[in-house]
Amino acid sequence: MMRVLAGLNRQDWAGEAAQVGYPVEQLAPWLGRGNLVAFAGRLPLGGESATGLANWLAQHGGRLFAARGEKEASAGPVLAFVPQAMLEGGESLPESGSTGPTGVPAELGVFREVWAKHQTQQWRFHFRGRELLLDRPLVMGILNVTPDSFSDGGRYLDPHQALARAREMIDQGATIIDVGGESTRPGAEPVDADEEWRRIGPVVQALVAEERCLISVDTYKSEVARRALEAGAHLINDISGLTFDPKMAAVVAHHRVPLVLMHIQGTPRHMQRRPHYRNLMAEVFDFLAAAVRRAKESGIEQLIVDPGIGFGKRWEDNFELIRRIGEFRSLGVPILLGTSRKSFLGKLLDVPPPDRLYGNLATTVYAALQGVTIFRVHDVRPTVEALKTLQAVQNKKAFADLEQVPEAGRGRG
Repeated sequence: MMRVLAGLNRQDWAGEAAQVGYPVEQLAPWLGRGNLVAFAGRLPLGGESATGLANWLAQHGGRLFAARGEKEASAGPVLAFVPQAMLEGGESLPESGSTGPTGVPAELGVFREVWAKHQTQQWRFHFRGRELLLDRPLVMGILNVTPDSFSDGGRYLDPHQALARAREMIDQGATIIDVGGESTRPGAEPVDADEEWRRIGPVVQALVAEERCLISVDTYKSEVARRALEAGAHLINDISGLTFDPKMAAVVAHHRVPLVLMHIQGTPRHMQRRPHYRNLMAEVFDFLAAAVRRAKESGIEQLIVDPGIGFGKRWEDNFELIRRIGEFRSLGVPILLGTSRKSFLGKLLDVPPPDRLYGNLATTVYAALQGVTIFRVHDVRPTVEALKTLQAVQNKKAFADLEQVPEAGRGRG
């Protein structure tokens, strides 16, 4: 799977160049050229097709860097600089391994497909008869019905308190409430499916009856997902990306609901014991690409991806994932980001979980500018207001309502 690269610094480029065995200095002539789009990933190329693609790109001002010794490989790593005009062209492409009358290599079709996915800006999701147009950022409110979550463990164990909190977040602008019955903080002990459902069941059922929001259930267990979906929940948020429970995909496919696929290295109990990556972006991207492929093969069409901030990541990994989060747009599905109150912000700002709002708002606004569409947060109202302000800055139509406000209401306050 290929991904579009943008906004990289020299260190990032050095890492990408190393993947194909070249020094970063050899990339210099192609960096920063606005007419070229950079791609990284693995591409099926035999020797003849690799030569044809490399020659065609060179003739049009681009370049193909294929891993040395990989030209005969079925899917070797490549770094390619492709003319944007050719990605948006309409001419038909020949069969793979050959060229057409215009000399355009068939492999250009792979780049075109990824580029089209990367450019997608809206999705239409269906939730049990309800429809949601994802064409702007929205907020998912966190509701932990657990005794040991890192930020609010024990506060909402009572169903009445949990419902009151859910209603408060809905009133503050949350579109989705994400209900979780098992803490997935680093070092957390797992609970069985019966206990997890005992915690969240009454809350899910009450929220379904009220019909005021979309209900997500944060679980990696197929049995909990089945009970929640039978009770009327609208989507499943699986932190394992379909890797912990082999039955999860079938349950979600049967109920025809959306699924959030998150990246994790290890398990919640052990994930922060010296996590390590050779190429962070490539490894997280490939994990999510494989999860998307498995989900679609199982019959799940409505998918969302989450890079899994804090789940088997070093401090610096979290910041790199956020900085380069736009690369996940190449998967062609919406992106969810969860940075709320997490420890990497606490380490940076030297503040406890309840005081990490400002750091979270910074990551939220930055990520929204990179194309992230769903933000999973504890602090709903500040996040909604930050995103609403960002939308107003980006789109003059957002000011239309202000024309009806009396002049006295437009002062500096």
